[in-house]
Amino acid sequence: MTTPPPPPASVQTHRDLVPINTFTSSTGQHGSLMVTDIYILPDKLDEYVRLVAPVVRTMRDMPECLFCEISQDPTDAAHIRIQHSWTEGTDWFVGANCCARELSSLDIRKQACESQQWFADYVKGLAGIADMSRGRNVAHFNRIPID
Repeated sequence: MTTPPPPPASVQTHRDLVPINTFTSSTGQHGSLMVTDIYILPDKLDEYVRLVAPVVRTMRDMPECLFCEISQDPTDAAHIRIQHSWTEGTDWFVGANCCARELSSLDIRKQACESQQWFADYVKGLAGIADMSRGRNVAHFNRIPID
């Protein structure tokens, strides 16, 4: 497991809102499959869907996004899995290769996800309905393209 580069301060601030138990960064040259397991209060599923729907749509509209899906564990109603695949890796997703000035001058579709305000707002909303005792797990796998 590699240690991810330190994220921009704003990213770290919203990361701290919902504890991350494990984080694995992608290192491949062909992009990544990002898998996040979160745990919400079971009676908050409808609220979570309302919160995440615009995020999913925004991600799907980005040219780097190959797909983005949300699912629920049938044996644990609190367990939500987020899967999205990208032509870019962890550094791009967290904005590690861009400074804030560069990010603000780019077209929104070309910006990294995690350093954007809409993503920070999503995590802030998630913090209000997450089961904090379970935290979240994030794994960015190296994508193996098969044409």
